Amino acid sequence: MIIDGHAHACGEYLTVAGILKKLNENSTDAVVLCPGELNKDKGYKLPDLYLKYPNKDFIYVINRLTKMIIALTSAAKQIDEGNGYVFSLVRQAPQRIFQFFWVNPNDKNVVDKIEDKYALWNFKGIKLHQCWHKFSLQNENIGPIIKWAENKGLPVFIHLASRQDALDMVRLVNRHSDACFIIAHMIGMEVFSQAELQNKNVYFDMSGGQLIPQKKLLIAIEKFGAEKILMGTDTPYGIDNLKNAIARVHDLPLSEEEKRSILGGNLQRILGLNTFLTRLQRESEQ
Repeated sequence: MIIDGHAHACGEYLTVAGILKKLNENSTDAVVLCPGELNKDKGYKLPDLYLKYPNKDFIYVINRLTKMIIALTSAAKQIDEGNGYVFSLVRQAPQRIFQFFWVNPNDKNVVDKIEDKYALWNFKGIKLHQCWHKFSLQNENIGPIIKWAENKGLPVFIHLASRQDALDMVRLVNRHSDACFIIAHMIGMEVFSQAELQNKNVYFDMSGGQLIPQKKLLIAIEKFGAEKILMGTDTPYGIDNLKNAIARVHDLPLSEEEKRSILGGNLQRILGLNTFLTRLQRESEQ
C-alpha cells in the first residue's frame, strides 16, 4: 500500500477529482489530508534545495518566513472551516482520503471540541502546527490533547517551530511514552538523533522533500530504522511532489521491504487501515 502521509486540501488536492487523479497517476492508494488554503487551486514551485545544498538544513528559516506570512494573512483563522472542508472530501472517497484534524491548543475547551468532532467525523489523527498557531509545548492544553489521542489510539502529527521546540518535544515524548507521535518534515532531527527516546512510537515524516537534505534523511533511517519513516508530499507546496517523493524512496539504499514500509506500510499499521477498510467494505455491501 502506498500512502501520501501528509498533504493539504488545496492546489492539486483541492477537489476529490483532483486528488484521485493525482493518486491514480502515481499508483498511490490513499492520502492523509489536513486543511490548506481555502478554495485555492494554486500550486507552489519550490527549488530542490536538498540537491543544491546537500549539507544545509533550511527548515528553521522557512519556519520563520511561514510565521510571518500566516500573521500577515490571518490564514490560521480558517483552520476550523478547513477541517470541515476536509471532512466533506473524506465523505466522497472514504477509502482513499483520511483526515487529520488540525487543532489549535489555544482554543477554549479544546479537548471537548476534539471529542465532539471525532464523534461526527471519525478522523485518523491530530495535527498541531507551531508556525500557524503560536503555542508552547508547555501549554496546559498539550498534555490533555496528547492523552485524548493516546486513549483513542490516534497519532499526533506536529510541526515544530525551532530547535528549542525540538528539545521540548523530546521531553514531551518521554512523558507520554504510550502515545504515538509523527514529527513533520523531520524537524529537529539533529536533536532527536542524539536524544534517548523512551517512547518507541515516534515517527518522522519526510514530506517537503525539497528541504530535507539527503544526509538528514539517512541519519534518521540509520538512527531509527526504516520502520519509523513516513513518505509524504506536503502538497501543494512543490510541483510533482508525489512522483518525486516516491522516486526518492526508491532511490534509497534500502531493501524492497524497507521501501514498502516507508511508502505506506508504516502508516497503514499506525492508522489501523486494514481493519478500517475492511469495515468500510462490509458497510458498502450491506
